[in-house]
Amino acid sequence: MANEIKDYSWLLKEYPEYMNKEQMYKVLHVSKRTALEYLCEGIIPCECLSEHRTHCYKIRTKDVIRFLKYRDKHPHDYIKRKTRNKAKVTITDDEFIKALELVLDDYPDVLDLNQVAEAMDYGSSAVTKWCEKNQIKYLKSRGCIYIPKPSIIEFVRDIGSQKLTQRSYEHILKRANTIRIDRSVGRDNHNYYEKHDET
Repeated sequence: MANEIKDYSWLLKEYPEYMNKEQMYKVLHVSKRTALEYLCEGIIPCECLSEHRTHCYKIRTKDVIRFLKYRDKHPHDYIKRKTRNKAKVTITDDEFIKALELVLDDYPDVLDLNQVAEAMDYGSSAVTKWCEKNQIKYLKSRGCIYIPKPSIIEFVRDIGSQKLTQRSYEHILKRANTIRIDRSVGRDNHNYYEKHDET
């Protein structure tokens, strides 16, 4: 059964074009800390107006609506996690691989050492060790290491996603989630938001 996506057009009348963090967390019905995480991680786009903590974020109301619609459609992506005890999101390896593939879509078919480190959120020295220990298939040209995308996928499948560091694990999930929002919600609802631009 498909998840029901609510009509949030009333927010366009209730709020101005932009809202601040205080308004946003109330609309989303989340804690201030969670709202801040959404902004800092790029899940909801924003503009930082100052370095002060209070009311320093400028968030488009339309972007908040996009997020709400996506959350309605994919509620399991936003199940509250206990972060204090470093608990990881419980998803299958296959689901994690799909997230990793989304992240790798932004890179060429063959990545250099720094690109792999960036995509996986590991240090380049760690990636070098994977290659030296033959844990991941790679190419070498003129002293430089290159790793094809399929090799990265195969590497993660072999070791299991839970064996990655928590930082890398969560980095990939968050980045994939941002990509899903941009692709699935931003484009699909473009015409919807354009209709409400008149006000």
